[in-house]
Amino acid sequence: MAFLTELKSDTKFIIAVLVLCLCNLLIYKTILFHSNKNPDSFNGEFPSQIADWIAKDVLYDENVIAALNPDKTIYRNYYKNENPAITLFIACYNTVEKADLSHSPIVCFTGQGWDITETNTEKIDIGSIENNIVKINQIVQKKADTTMITFYWYQSKDRAFNNRGLQKLYLFLERLLGKSEKNAFVRLTVTIPGGMSNGKAHILLDEFTKKLYPVLREYFI
Repeated sequence: MAFLTELKSDTKFIIAVLVLCLCNLLIYKTILFHSNKNPDSFNGEFPSQIADWIAKDVLYDENVIAALNPDKTIYRNYYKNENPAITLFIACYNTVEKADLSHSPIVCFTGQGWDITETNTEKIDIGSIENNIVKINQIVQKKADTTMITFYWYQSKDRAFNNRGLQKLYLFLERLLGKSEKNAFVRLTVTIPGGMSNGKAHILLDEFTKKLYPVLREYFI
């Protein structure tokens, strides 16, 4: 009798453990493989002025926008005094699944006939916020007599990545914790005018990035 009682008790325990495991499996399957039914969205207006830089909207290339399929697009030229305009392009996505739609601008630039003459990664010290080192990619591209410098990265709510795979891993972990999946592809470009060196144009982009990044972080909140 004692054996039967112990067996029944063990059976109930095993069944309880199996049910609990099944419930956990269903929960994690739902989290990992289904889009957020009520995702955070980018509803606010992105500032048209960043420090002393004033923006004017840029016309979209409909084919590019269709390929990227963002939930929201920000495409502007920012001007300051006699400096060349800095073009800001942000493709905003509400979920981790849509992060796959963003890609390196090297693909687009080479497809448009630009020669990529330099690629590297950089760390920019923002200095005013938590996690103040921003990791970005930089490319230099040329077409005929025109030279451009581009900064780009992949942004989550509170972190910048120069690698999209790392960004996606981070976003999956955020989903598991029930946090925001909002993300974006961010690109800054400056066309170097005659008489300006590549180094000076690079410094200009660096300075604008330092002003932009806290505003970008705030936009994700």
